[in-house]
Amino acid sequence: MLRQLSASILALLTVGLFAHAQEATSQGNETNFILIDYGFNLSADGDETESMSLGLGGSAANETELLLTDGTVDDGSAFGIGIGHRYGNNIAAVLRYESGELESGTPSIQIAPGSTITETSLIGDVTTDLTTFMLEGVYFMPYSERVELWGMIGIGQTEVETSNARASITDNGATSSFLALCSASDDNTSTRFGAGATYFMSQDQGFYAGIAMTNYGDAGFNAVNENDGSCLNTRDSLKINDIETTDLRIGYFRSF
Repeated sequence: MLRQLSASILALLTVGLFAHAQEATSQGNETNFILIDYGFNLSADGDETESMSLGLGGSAANETELLLTDGTVDDGSAFGIGIGHRYGNNIAAVLRYESGELESGTPSIQIAPGSTITETSLIGDVTTDLTTFMLEGVYFMPYSERVELWGMIGIGQTEVETSNARASITDNGATSSFLALCSASDDNTSTRFGAGATYFMSQDQGFYAGIAMTNYGDAGFNAVNENDGSCLNTRDSLKINDIETTDLRIGYFRSF
C-alpha cells in the first residue's frame, strides 16, 4: 500500500529546473535528469470535517462524540525522488514519487450530557500518510548564468491512509481504553502548482528550492464495531475533506 508522503510534492517539481546548467540553457540543449528532495510542510489543513459517535453514554440521539475541526492536519514532512526530461530551453516534464506524513492536531471528544463518563482523551497522534506519483510540467525562466526561475503544475495519484487511534475514558471512577478510530485508505487524484529557483553548480548538477501547493483529496476512517471493538470494512461518518498542503522543497539534481 502506498504511504502518504507526502507530501513530498513540491520538491520534485523543482527538479525540472534541473535541466541543463548555464550554457546548456542558453543553447537550448535537451537533457535528462534525476532529482532527490526533502519537503518541509509550511501549512496543511482540511476544509471540512465531520464528527463520529463513540457510542458512550447518553441516548442514541445524544451520544459522546469525537469532533474533528479545521486544523486537524498541520505539520509534517515529505521525501521525494524523480526523473525528468528537459525540452529545449524552457519546458521540462518530471515524473516523481513522494512519500510523507501529516500529523493531526488534538481532536476533541465531547461527552454527552447525563453520561457517567467524567474524562476522555485520545491516546497519541492521529496521522495521515500520503504516497504520491505525480507528473509535473515545469517552465523555466533564465535569471543569470547560474540561476533559473521556474513555475510548475502537476497532476497525479495519491494514496491517502489514515491511522488507528485509541481513546482513554474515566467512567464511574474507573479508567480504561478502547479503539476510537479505524484506519482507511483512499486513492485520490491530486493536483499541484508551485514556483521556485534553481542554482547550477556546473552544467550538469545543482540545487533547487521552491514552494508547492497540493490538494490530495479526502481522507476517511472505517467504523468501529461497538460490540467487540474491532474494525469494520464499512466507512464511518468521520472524514476530512480536501486535504491541502503548502511545502518548502529543497533538493539536488543531476543531468545525464
